[in-house]
Amino acid sequence: MSLTSELHNPNSAINRWFDGHMNLESMSKLVSRVNRLLAKKRILAASNDVNPATMGTAFDYAFRWQVESLVATRLVALHGARILHRPEWIQDLVQIGNDTPDRRPACCVALAWFEQVYRHDAHIPNLETAESPTRLLDFVTPFEVADIHALTQSILVVWGDRLKGLYVPNPTFDGSKDVGGADADWILGGALYDCKCSWKRRPFTLDHLKQVLGYLFLDYSNRYNLTSFGFYFPRHQLRLEWDIETFMPDFRERQESFIDGVKPDGRDDEFDNGDFNSWQEEMLDIEDYLSHS
Repeated sequence: MSLTSELHNPNSAINRWFDGHMNLESMSKLVSRVNRLLAKKRILAASNDVNPATMGTAFDYAFRWQVESLVATRLVALHGARILHRPEWIQDLVQIGNDTPDRRPACCVALAWFEQVYRHDAHIPNLETAESPTRLLDFVTPFEVADIHALTQSILVVWGDRLKGLYVPNPTFDGSKDVGGADADWILGGALYDCKCSWKRRPFTLDHLKQVLGYLFLDYSNRYNLTSFGFYFPRHQLRLEWDIETFMPDFRERQESFIDGVKPDGRDDEFDNGDFNSWQEEMLDIEDYLSHS
């Protein structure tokens, strides 16, 4: 189970809490307003020859590359590569992308394939057919490369100096283990962001809003000192951000109620700020192997 799957289950503890403690009518109105705004934007549509889920994950890597050089041991893709007994391939792909910016779009797609193996138990023939990381990049289509390239062109325009803030990719939370796993897209400059790379004209849903609010509530100990949250729609070239205290003045009280309603074994007086999800622990375990391979 995960936060996403919990939200898909109408009888889950999280959905029951939202039903009883949040004004879903007001939240739905906000969703509608956001969708009306998105519907006015020009959409960077992709070719029908690309997989939407793959491109969304690939763009996460492209955005990350815009902010910093990648480090293989810090990528979720590494976990998928371990499943396939090819962890060293991630380091090779990262090295290619770091050294050759023109090849980054293809590297992003390849990293996305490995991440899908981990997150969704996906069967991707290209990962089994390729004989090396370089040959794997040959399987990335021109349509996929062109799509990632087009999406990355607007990052600086949309984000500007905001990209200079402290960046934390794939953050997990004190309460992640209480919902079977939860890692968000990224934190940038004290704002928790969810990236929605959909080419639907009105892609925003109530579950998307619940998901990000759930992440905020799961940060039991305020480890990240979050001050705001937002959504980034790269195909619509739009990002939206809300101040947490303005959006929800009684946030701390609601968080206390959320913890009581969702935490399986009741409330603990202290939370472990050093907690890692299992995939993070195992990626750290392999760092020494990669450094000597």
